[in-house]
Amino acid sequence: MALHLSYEGDRDFKNKRSHTRRRMNKFLRLTDRRTGHVLGRVMDMTIGGMMVVSAEGIKNNESLSLTLILPGDFDDATVVNFDACVVWTKKSGYSSNYASGMKITNISDSDANLINKLLKGCGI
Repeated sequence: MALHLSYEGDRDFKNKRSHTRRRMNKFLRLTDRRTGHVLGRVMDMTIGGMMVVSAEGIKNNESLSLTLILPGDFDDATVVNFDACVVWTKKSGYSSNYASGMKITNISDSDANLINKLLKGCGI
């Protein structure tokens, strides 16, 4: 059964997070599945969402169809596809980049299993 979630606009994300974030020790590129545009790099994630660092800000409440490019030495799969909603974006205080928090709203079971495996193998 695929995961289907909805964003309700609650701004208290830290207290609402149900899974511990894991910082990624691999370079994970995130792209927009509709346009192919690289959005940024995944810095940390959970099974339910992630923080992405990007050169351009991503609009809050924007719904996106995304592809996460997996490391070359990871499993037989090369990508994970899912839909997500941007729940926050802020300008970095120490670089010209932006950070955005995304909540996964739709993902297949097989792709969710790949994220679980990624979190176990590439998370700090």
